[in-house]
Amino acid sequence: ENVTYQKSDFDIPPPENATSTKTQNVATTTTLFFGGDIMLDRGVKTSVENNFTGDYNTLFENLPEIKSADIAFANLEGPLSDRGHDSGSKFPFEMSPLALPALQNSGFDIFSLANNHMGDYTATAFTDTMKNLTDYSIRFAGAGINKQEAEKPTIIEKNDTKFGFLAFSDVGP
Repeated sequence: ENVTYQKSDFDIPPPENATSTKTQNVATTTTLFFGGDIMLDRGVKTSVENNFTGDYNTLFENLPEIKSADIAFANLEGPLSDRGHDSGSKFPFEMSPLALPALQNSGFDIFSLANNHMGDYTATAFTDTMKNLTDYSIRFAGAGINKQEAEKPTIIEKNDTKFGFLAFSDVGP
């Protein structure tokens, strides 16, 4: 869903007796796109291998709304790694690092890593996921080497406005 935010919507007018050097109030529009869970394992992985010769980029080809947004955010529903081992989750997810270029090209600017599947393949896959995303310059929120890092907002600045992204889960690696 696209949400349009106009900076002028939040401008507070000065008191009537105040003087201002501001001569012009120019509204800037920033379009935000929020997606749900991105899970590129199990049936999705099989479909990409069988129908798209392993090219995960194909999944995002017909979604211009993502790329046209100023900032696009979604949840990465599990580790993106080829390390670790199944920790015993009923439905374990571990996405292939081969999907990294597609995520980088998808139009998403930031992913939440705070979810119930991020620990499916142990802390090894979790830390590898953070490294893999960082290596591809893909931003994330809701994860870190410690609690302080995980709770720190990821800031994205667009159109002279800073947006802070936080993500939390009560389940973790």
